[in-house]
Amino acid sequence: MTTPEAFGVWPGKREKQRLGLITPPRLSALGPENGKKQRLGLITPPRLSALLALALFLAACGVKAPPRPPAAGQPQKVRQLTQTVTPDGELVLSWLPPETDMAGRPLKALGGFQIEMADHLDDEHFCAGCPPRYRPEPVRLPARTPPPGRNLDPGPYEWCYRLEPGHVYYFRVAACNQNGGVHPGAWSEEVRISKPGPPN
Repeated sequence: MTTPEAFGVWPGKREKQRLGLITPPRLSALGPENGKKQRLGLITPPRLSALLALALFLAACGVKAPPRPPAAGQPQKVRQLTQTVTPDGELVLSWLPPETDMAGRPLKALGGFQIEMADHLDDEHFCAGCPPRYRPEPVRLPARTPPPGRNLDPGPYEWCYRLEPGHVYYFRVAACNQNGGVHPGAWSEEVRISKPGPPN
């Protein structure tokens, strides 16, 4: 084959590429075999590969859920929580201790109980549908020493509180582990109670 160089004529870059004397840069970078594979869709272009890698990275680094406390050894909810108001206006909360931990295993030890209380005036500013504002410090009730041959005292436990007229109260109870901690899922249902009459 007679090339232009044989006649001393040196074509420009575009003419050389047209005559097959220069490989296009994109195919040259990939090599002849890879350039053919890319045209056939067998090789993903670099830009698309970068986008796919970024998408996988973002999917793997999503927002993580807050850590959950361990369930083993953490007491379950108290059982059979009841409330009674005596004729002189004293509230008596009564309950049985849990028998299992949050993992469903038999509870081997109990640190005590926490009782949270919220107290609101029953006036025109009281919001019946608003969540109660519990006091910062709960009441702490220690667990009784279990009888011989048992891990826990079977109960029942009781706690009393003098109610004031014209107030709305909310209470909830939870069993504690030996360190005094309470699992978030161990709180009982809220007990709402009020004493009619003008506030003192």
